[in-house]
Amino acid sequence: MSFYVFDEDDDPRLPTLMIGTNTDAQVERMTPEASDADEARWNFAFWTQNALRIVGGSMDPRGQEIVDEAFEVCGLSFADEDLGLEENSVESEMTKLFVDTCVTVAQQLHRDGVLVATFGRAIPIVVHELEYYDEIVEQTREANPVGLVDDFARWVDSF
Repeated sequence: MSFYVFDEDDDPRLPTLMIGTNTDAQVERMTPEASDADEARWNFAFWTQNALRIVGGSMDPRGQEIVDEAFEVCGLSFADEDLGLEENSVESEMTKLFVDTCVTVAQQLHRDGVLVATFGRAIPIVVHELEYYDEIVEQTREANPVGLVDDFARWVDSF
């Protein structure tokens, strides 16, 4: 399962979560296009891009209201003219809060047995951007039961 996290219009005040899935059939279909089966399985570029649910941003006004309220409660805001300034640490705090919340939701889905009930087995939730690096691996490890994302971590470590 993909928890693809991005900022709409590169604005951290508009964090967005796009939830999707990959399937074994899709991996098989895309393996000839990828460098190998691991890339077809773990690289979001080869996934079905099915966007089962979008949370936050302009496509989910109610979700964005909740995000805005959370930012307000945490005292996280800045003016338009401060967007993208290197000294704007609020941007990274907003991103961290949103990603941490996504990780917590993934943990809860595992804890409540939702994934097993839906898919018939535990499946990993990859909390990611379009690039893969150590922090993505760490937040994905945190989001999932121990050992469930070892193959993903090995794939990221291979490049």
